[in-house]
Amino acid sequence: MHFSSAKRLILTSGIYTLIIGALGFAFWFISSNVQDYQNNLEQTVTTISSIKTDFERISQITDLLKTRAVDVNRLQQLGVDRKRPLQFIKTIEKIGHLTNAKITLSVSDAKATADSLFFGAIIEGSPQDIRTILALILSLPYQISIESLSFQRGDTGLLSRGGTPPATRLTLTMKVKTQQ
Repeated sequence: MHFSSAKRLILTSGIYTLIIGALGFAFWFISSNVQDYQNNLEQTVTTISSIKTDFERISQITDLLKTRAVDVNRLQQLGVDRKRPLQFIKTIEKIGHLTNAKITLSVSDAKATADSLFFGAIIEGSPQDIRTILALILSLPYQISIESLSFQRGDTGLLSRGGTPPATRLTLTMKVKTQQ
């Protein structure tokens, strides 16, 4: 087969055009993949630096907890022992004896949660005794919050036997954190 020079030129130009087009497509494909890889690399570097920062924070917190283990243990002991709340109850009763007020305590199992117990208390005494009892209860080394409170003041015009005014009554529900 013998081609004329014009046909050879056209054939050669066509082949070179296809080769240049293929090389251009290959260059475009490679450069777009390189850009995607570069973006992925930047995201990976950012993620790694974030993880490294988190790890450093965790290490610092772990070191702090190790050095403060005694304090952490004391904080955990501030809760009431779920199985033996007697110490807490005795402490509340002792406060009642100190102030000459009558305290009736009950444990509300229906409201108890995994990390807290609920105690009902009826306190009867003078308004000053009740204020003192509340201040003493809230200053105990337990995590106590008052959930409900009902206050009934005795009629000051009437005197009970012995010439003393009738007692003021405070009914409250306390939520007490348990030990972990």
